[in-house]
Amino acid sequence: MKSLDLYLSSLSKDERDAIADKLQPSPTRPPLASWDIYSQAYQRKLDELERAKDLTLLNQLKAKYAWVYDFDALDWDNATYEAIVVTDANAIILHATPGFVAMTGYAVKKALGKSPNFLQGPNTLPEPKQKIRQAIDKGEPVVAQLVNYRKNGEQYMCEVNIIPLYNSQDKLTHFIAFEREVA
Repeated sequence: MKSLDLYLSSLSKDERDAIADKLQPSPTRPPLASWDIYSQAYQRKLDELERAKDLTLLNQLKAKYAWVYDFDALDWDNATYEAIVVTDANAIILHATPGFVAMTGYAVKKALGKSPNFLQGPNTLPEPKQKIRQAIDKGEPVVAQLVNYRKNGEQYMCEVNIIPLYNSQDKLTHFIAFEREVA
């Protein structure tokens, strides 16, 4: 049973879909799949629904601010982020997803109107901060890892993938950061 669990959990979505018909439960016998497989599939489904909500939010913001960025073109099935943070052109937080709360411990309301650097602290190195600042000043995308701090004071390594967002007049209006905790 553990071998089946390990095998099935290692499959990509496309690979699982290809064999899904072979894993259908019998109406007369209990399913062979263990709780681990079920819970992993359930978690994947929850993640897919959360990503769909994120995409809907981003497309609503796109319409509101007339961004020309195509969020539908992103590889949402393989995207590796826990939180999305949207700032204005001055890097002031305007929106954050529920993943931000889970990752940082801060309520979205507490983050609104602040710069993301409120999450930084004594062990945040200046080099990644400088790399991010330079990219933001130039209106360029950037990926960086830096030490951030949760509300409870615990530090964690955060990878940020920041994308500048331009409106239909080619004016930089916002930034979007896809963030995740890394080891």
